[in-house]
Amino acid sequence: SRMRMLDRLKKKLDKPYQLKASVKRGINQFLEMELETQNWKLNEEKSRRIEEANHKANQLKNQVQELNKARAEQKLILEEESKKLEKAKIENLALELRKSLSHGENCPVCGAVEHPYLHDEAHNLESYSEDLAIYESKIEEATKLVTNYDEKINKLDTELAILTKQIEEDTSEIAGIDKSLLAVS
Repeated sequence: SRMRMLDRLKKKLDKPYQLKASVKRGINQFLEMELETQNWKLNEEKSRRIEEANHKANQLKNQVQELNKARAEQKLILEEESKKLEKAKIENLALELRKSLSHGENCPVCGAVEHPYLHDEAHNLESYSEDLAIYESKIEEATKLVTNYDEKINKLDTELAILTKQIEEDTSEIAGIDKSLLAVS
Protein backbone atom coordinates (compact mmCIF):
# COMPACT_ATOMS: atom_id res chain seq x y z
CA SER A 1 0.00 0.00 0.00
CA ARG A 2 2.90 2.24 0.53
CA MET A 3 3.97 1.63 -3.05
CA ARG A 4 0.55 2.56 -4.27
CA MET A 5 0.57 5.74 -2.31
CA LEU A 6 3.98 6.54 -3.69
CA ASP A 7 2.76 5.89 -7.26
CA ARG A 8 -0.28 8.13 -6.73
CA LEU A 9 1.88 10.86 -5.28
CA LYS A 10 4.31 10.54 -8.17
CA LYS A 11 1.43 10.80 -10.70
CA LYS A 12 0.10 13.86 -8.92
CA LEU A 13 3.55 15.45 -9.04
CA ASP A 14 3.95 14.60 -12.76
CA LYS A 15 0.63 16.21 -13.67
CA PRO A 16 1.91 19.82 -13.45
CA TYR A 17 4.91 18.89 -15.62
CA GLN A 18 2.66 17.14 -18.12
CA LEU A 19 0.30 20.11 -18.06
CA LYS A 20 3.21 22.51 -18.57
CA ALA A 21 4.51 20.46 -21.53
CA SER A 22 1.00 20.32 -22.99
CA VAL A 23 0.63 24.10 -22.61
CA LYS A 24 4.04 24.60 -24.29
CA ARG A 25 2.98 22.40 -27.22
CA GLY A 26 -0.27 24.35 -27.50
CA ILE A 27 1.56 27.68 -27.43
CA ASN A 28 4.03 26.45 -30.08
CA GLN A 29 1.18 25.24 -32.29
CA PHE A 30 -0.59 28.57 -31.84
CA LEU A 31 2.57 30.51 -32.69
CA GLU A 32 3.19 28.33 -35.76
CA MET A 33 -0.41 28.90 -36.90
CA GLU A 34 -0.08 32.64 -36.26
CA LEU A 35 3.18 32.75 -38.26
CA GLU A 36 1.57 30.74 -41.05
CA THR A 37 -1.41 33.14 -41.09
CA GLN A 38 0.89 36.17 -41.23
CA ASN A 39 2.91 34.57 -44.03
CA TRP A 40 -0.26 33.81 -46.02
CA LYS A 41 -1.42 37.42 -45.60
CA LEU A 42 1.97 38.70 -46.71
CA ASN A 43 1.91 36.27 -49.63
CA GLU A 44 -1.55 37.52 -50.68
CA GLU A 45 -0.43 41.16 -50.40
CA LYS A 46 2.70 40.51 -52.49
CA SER A 47 0.61 38.60 -55.06
CA ARG A 48 -1.81 41.53 -55.28
CA ARG A 49 1.10 43.95 -55.74
CA ILE A 50 2.58 41.75 -58.45
CA GLU A 51 -0.78 41.60 -60.23
CA GLU A 52 -1.15 45.40 -60.06
CA ALA A 53 2.43 45.93 -61.21
CA ASN A 54 1.95 43.51 -64.12
CA HIS A 55 -1.23 45.36 -65.11
CA LYS A 56 0.56 48.71 -65.00
CA ALA A 57 3.54 47.25 -66.86
CA ASN A 58 1.23 46.08 -69.62
CA GLN A 59 -0.32 49.54 -69.81
CA LEU A 60 3.15 51.09 -70.05
CA LYS A 61 4.15 48.63 -72.76
CA ASN A 62 1.02 49.57 -74.74
CA GLN A 63 1.83 53.26 -74.34
CA VAL A 64 5.40 52.68 -75.49
CA GLN A 65 4.09 50.72 -78.47
CA GLU A 66 1.70 53.53 -79.43
CA LEU A 67 4.43 56.15 -78.99
CA ASN A 68 6.80 54.11 -81.14
CA LYS A 69 4.12 53.89 -83.83
CA ALA A 70 3.49 57.66 -83.70
CA ARG A 71 7.25 58.25 -83.72
CA ALA A 72 7.66 56.05 -86.79
CA GLU A 73 4.89 58.01 -88.55
CA GLN A 74 6.64 61.28 -87.74
CA LYS A 75 9.95 59.85 -88.97
CA LEU A 76 8.26 59.03 -92.30
CA ILE A 77 6.86 62.54 -92.52
CA LEU A 78 10.31 63.87 -91.68
CA GLU A 79 11.90 61.81 -94.45
CA GLU A 80 9.24 62.79 -96.99
CA GLU A 81 9.46 66.48 -96.14
CA SER A 82 13.26 66.33 -96.22
CA LYS A 83 13.12 64.86 -99.73
CA LYS A 84 10.65 67.54 -100.81
CA LEU A 85 12.90 70.20 -99.27
CA GLU A 86 15.96 68.90 -101.12
CA LYS A 87 14.04 68.82 -104.39
CA ALA A 88 12.74 72.35 -103.79
CA LYS A 89 16.28 73.55 -102.98
CA ILE A 90 17.56 72.08 -106.24
CA GLU A 91 14.70 73.68 -108.18
CA ASN A 92 15.31 76.96 -106.39
CA LEU A 93 19.01 76.76 -107.23
CA ALA A 94 18.17 76.03 -110.87
CA LEU A 95 15.89 79.06 -110.96
CA GLU A 96 18.61 81.23 -109.43
CA LEU A 97 21.03 80.01 -112.11
CA ARG A 98 18.44 80.73 -114.85
CA LYS A 99 18.07 84.29 -113.53
CA SER A 100 21.77 84.89 -114.11
CA LEU A 101 21.72 83.52 -117.67
CA SER A 102 21.58 85.65 -120.81
CA HIS A 103 20.95 84.49 -124.39
CA GLY A 104 24.17 83.64 -126.08
CA GLU A 105 26.21 83.20 -122.87
CA ASN A 106 27.45 79.78 -121.77
CA CYS A 107 25.53 78.02 -118.98
CA PRO A 108 27.88 77.53 -115.94
CA VAL A 109 26.41 74.03 -115.42
CA CYS A 110 26.22 72.49 -118.90
CA GLY A 111 27.87 75.04 -121.20
CA ALA A 112 24.83 75.43 -123.46
CA VAL A 113 24.37 78.73 -125.26
CA GLU A 114 20.61 78.41 -125.71
CA HIS A 115 18.42 78.67 -122.62
CA PRO A 116 14.83 77.57 -123.38
CA TYR A 117 13.54 77.99 -119.78
CA LEU A 118 15.05 81.43 -119.26
CA HIS A 119 11.75 83.31 -118.88
CA ASP A 120 9.82 80.69 -116.86
CA GLU A 121 11.39 81.51 -113.50
CA ALA A 122 9.66 84.73 -112.48
CA HIS A 123 6.56 83.23 -110.89
CA ASN A 124 8.24 79.94 -109.92
CA LEU A 125 11.00 81.45 -107.81
CA GLU A 126 8.54 82.93 -105.35
CA SER A 127 6.58 79.67 -105.26
CA TYR A 128 9.72 77.61 -104.55
CA SER A 129 10.76 80.00 -101.78
CA GLU A 130 7.35 79.54 -100.15
CA ASP A 131 7.66 75.76 -100.56
CA LEU A 132 11.08 75.85 -98.88
CA ALA A 133 9.63 77.66 -95.87
CA ILE A 134 6.71 75.20 -95.64
CA TYR A 135 8.98 72.14 -95.87
CA GLU A 136 11.39 73.56 -93.31
CA SER A 137 8.49 74.26 -90.95
CA LYS A 138 7.10 70.72 -91.35
CA ILE A 139 10.56 69.25 -90.79
CA GLU A 140 11.04 71.32 -87.65
CA GLU A 141 7.62 70.26 -86.32
CA ALA A 142 8.23 66.57 -87.09
CA THR A 143 11.67 66.74 -85.47
CA LYS A 144 10.19 68.24 -82.30
CA LEU A 145 7.53 65.53 -82.20
CA VAL A 146 10.10 62.76 -82.68
CA THR A 147 12.23 64.24 -79.87
CA ASN A 148 9.14 64.50 -77.64
CA TYR A 149 8.21 60.87 -78.38
CA ASP A 150 11.78 59.78 -77.61
CA GLU A 151 11.64 61.52 -74.22
CA LYS A 152 8.26 59.97 -73.36
CA ILE A 153 9.44 56.53 -74.45
CA ASN A 154 12.59 56.84 -72.30
CA LYS A 155 10.51 57.90 -69.30
CA LEU A 156 8.10 54.97 -69.75
CA ASP A 157 11.02 52.55 -70.23
CA THR A 158 12.44 53.75 -66.90
CA GLU A 159 9.07 53.24 -65.16
CA LEU A 160 8.81 49.82 -66.76
CA ALA A 161 12.27 48.84 -65.50
CA ILE A 162 11.33 49.90 -61.95
CA LEU A 163 8.09 47.90 -62.11
CA THR A 164 9.89 44.86 -63.48
CA LYS A 165 12.38 45.01 -60.63
CA GLN A 166 9.54 45.32 -58.09
CA ILE A 167 7.80 42.31 -59.64
CA GLU A 168 11.00 40.27 -59.47
CA GLU A 169 11.62 41.24 -55.82
CA ASP A 170 8.01 40.47 -54.78
CA THR A 171 8.08 37.17 -56.66
CA SER A 172 11.32 36.26 -54.92
CA GLU A 173 9.84 37.16 -51.52
CA ILE A 174 6.76 35.03 -52.22
CA ALA A 175 9.00 32.09 -53.13
CA GLY A 176 10.79 32.56 -49.79
CA ILE A 177 7.49 32.74 -47.90
CA ASP A 178 6.23 29.61 -49.65
CA LYS A 179 9.44 27.76 -48.67
CA SER A 180 9.07 28.85 -45.05
CA LEU A 181 5.44 27.74 -45.03
CA LEU A 182 6.44 24.34 -46.35
CA ALA A 183 9.12 24.08 -43.66
CA VAL A 184 6.59 24.88 -40.93
CA SER A 185 4.05 22.35 -42.21
